Amino acid sequence: MSASSGMNVADRVKSLYDEMKVASNKDERIRLILFSINNNIIDVYEDKIYKQGDLDSAQKDCFEVLKEHLKPEKSLYVLYDCHFEKKELGTQQDLVFAMWNGPQTTIKNKMMYCSSVTALKKCFPGIKHDIEMTDPEESATRENFMEKLNVTGVTSVEGKPIRRGI
Repeated sequence: MSASSGMNVADRVKSLYDEMKVASNKDERIRLILFSINNNIIDVYEDKIYKQGDLDSAQKDCFEVLKEHLKPEKSLYVLYDCHFEKKELGTQQDLVFAMWNGPQTTIKNKMMYCSSVTALKKCFPGIKHDIEMTDPEESATRENFMEKLNVTGVTSVEGKPIRRGI
């Protein structure tokens, strides 16, 4: 798939999205994928695909793993299967697509990621949340992240309570 910016999307990107949406068993469920641009191709960043079983065996929290990758000098695309609880509705799962342009990344990088995002989004029909993040504060806490998603009434994210129901 090609974008007007001349950027191509690797073939496996769409199949990974499809696999993420259709959870087979809990351990094999893909929870987080990071994408980057390399040689004019949008593909998985350093093979960063996190499955629930891998996160569980390493005793890692998916939200914390996400935060670890949002470096000030980096640009990335993120596909995140966010699990959260709401007061009245219980546990929910939403797919989140995010474009991260850290505050210290180059203008050239920011422009390249912004101009290529449409090609990648076409591979992800039906995404509930589509956000841009440029400030580490937007994901500094679970509460801040849910505010960025504009989701209210949340009591916990990834099984960890937030300070207050928003």
